[in-house]
Amino acid sequence: MSSKPYQKKLVTQVYLGYGNGKCPRIINLLLKVGGLDLLELQDDDGLEILDFSNKTQRQIIIDYLQGLDPNPRVRKHIESLANAGVTTKDFFQWIDNSQFDRVREYLLDEDVSKEAKIRCISSQSACFDLPFHKFCERHGPVDIAEQFVDIMGTQFLESKDLRGDTCLHYACDDFGITDLNDEDFQRHYDLIDFILSRTGWRFLLETNNGGSDALFAFMKSLRTDLKCVKSVVKLGGQELLDYQRNGENILHYASERENPDIEVIKYLVSVGGPKLMEAENHCGMKAESMWPTELKEYIAFTTKTSPALSDDLQCPICFDTLFDVHVISQCCHRFCKSCITQSYEKRGSTCPVCRAEYSISDVKKDPLLSKLVCTIKEEKDAKEVLQVQLLESQNENDFLREQVQKEPKRKHDDL
Repeated sequence: MSSKPYQKKLVTQVYLGYGNGKCPRIINLLLKVGGLDLLELQDDDGLEILDFSNKTQRQIIIDYLQGLDPNPRVRKHIESLANAGVTTKDFFQWIDNSQFDRVREYLLDEDVSKEAKIRCISSQSACFDLPFHKFCERHGPVDIAEQFVDIMGTQFLESKDLRGDTCLHYACDDFGITDLNDEDFQRHYDLIDFILSRTGWRFLLETNNGGSDALFAFMKSLRTDLKCVKSVVKLGGQELLDYQRNGENILHYASERENPDIEVIKYLVSVGGPKLMEAENHCGMKAESMWPTELKEYIAFTTKTSPALSDDLQCPICFDTLFDVHVISQCCHRFCKSCITQSYEKRGSTCPVCRAEYSISDVKKDPLLSKLVCTIKEEKDAKEVLQVQLLESQNENDFLREQVQKEPKRKHDDL
């Protein structure tokens, strides 16, 4: 994957670009010391002071220039500042402030040249952030993400910042999160799905300069719910479940969340089986060693009394229980209808299991197995509900027993 090299920024660019930077005295002092040459200097990106200024800052510079001798060079700068369009600073601030309507309008504006748009999209901010990375951190709409890619190309998604972080690292950054609602989870799902649909699921395995892969950030993110995890496992399949870094697998990652998502843990245990649970990291720790006691008891109880469905009843694409079962006539491999349909559309006419050639007309519904799976699943769900109730009852009894044992023994008066 490509990584953008370190870009030098001018002191004035950093001042103007970082925050609002609109103190007239400081800007005037910088201009007084640097002179007009300062306005014409370029950084490693080929950007000038103008590119890092907003409207307020440009007016301060204009006011300063109007106090100078009005020679052609001064007039040229005044005119350039007065007629400046959208600068990289403006563009980045829109994203940072989640003003996505303005970003969308700018990227769709046919009167703005493609070169100008590329200039805004590809330039680092004064803090060395890439605009699209900040866009992912703010979880911008997917339709705007598509506009970024239409202008820059798919390879652009693989850019890294100075820390080596990818757009996925940013999309999974939970900094400043307080309360999350359904819309937050959906935006996260949509953005991750969009990025991986363009880059491939292995993009999750890209590491930053600290050696942390995007999968780790993804599994630890509070926005990553069961729906999101299922989608990624469906893309990566067994290869993702087998993936390890320093001995840690996807179950370790999920377990390192401050409050592990029990549904995610249950799902990973069900699709990964003992192999996933028995894996030890470089410290010799299994994933379950990071679980709270209640979660350990629950997983042990449910896996012992309610084993996963047979592999014959699991879809080999999504690893979930078969749903609306369809079979390929040539090889008799069975899948969820939606899974095999998507596989055919995205990967062509070869069976995902045995690579046998088939056409979409060869995929037939299997009504008997569909009915059987529904029956088994209903019984399994009912059994799980009963198991949860039994476990809760057991925990309540244990609690009451502890309370009784703590009570001091009553002293009886001798009669």
